[in-house]
Amino acid sequence: KLRSIRDVIPSVSKVVVFDGDGDGDWVMSLEDLEILGRQELERNPGVVDGRIDNLTPDRLSTLIYTSGTTGRPKGVRLPHSNWTYIGASVDAIRILGPDDLQYLWLPLSHVFGKMLLTIPLQIGFPTAIDGRIDKIVDNLAVVKPTFMGAAPRIFEKAHGKIAMMMEEEGG
Repeated sequence: KLRSIRDVIPSVSKVVVFDGDGDGDWVMSLEDLEILGRQELERNPGVVDGRIDNLTPDRLSTLIYTSGTTGRPKGVRLPHSNWTYIGASVDAIRILGPDDLQYLWLPLSHVFGKMLLTIPLQIGFPTAIDGRIDKIVDNLAVVKPTFMGAAPRIFEKAHGKIAMMMEEEGG
């Protein structure tokens, strides 16, 4: 599908496929990308630091794809400033601090999961990550986080499971 619009997306220099092979031109396999990365690091060991040093807040950080529930799905371009603003905003209201521990189960392909992962970068607290929905309640008992972000329905489900477990144990 991208090939049909290649001429209108000139800033896309390569397309990486996770499954399958590349075409030797514009599309490459993940394995080929890894090989190129290792070769570049051998030639230029400071390449990563150089890239980091040249980042600016307005540069593209990630693409988030909308679900398409209200129209055609589309990619939303989010700059680095989006993520740093979120971290700075939460830090400014002082609801979280370095002693907090986050439990993150949300997928990092969604904006809320990514947002929750950027906040500790500003504030400096650890995050335990496990994306298995069926393990949330069990993991909360083990990890003992000070907070977890989720949609209200997840908290309702957790409450229901905890109440059922308490009833089964007689209390």
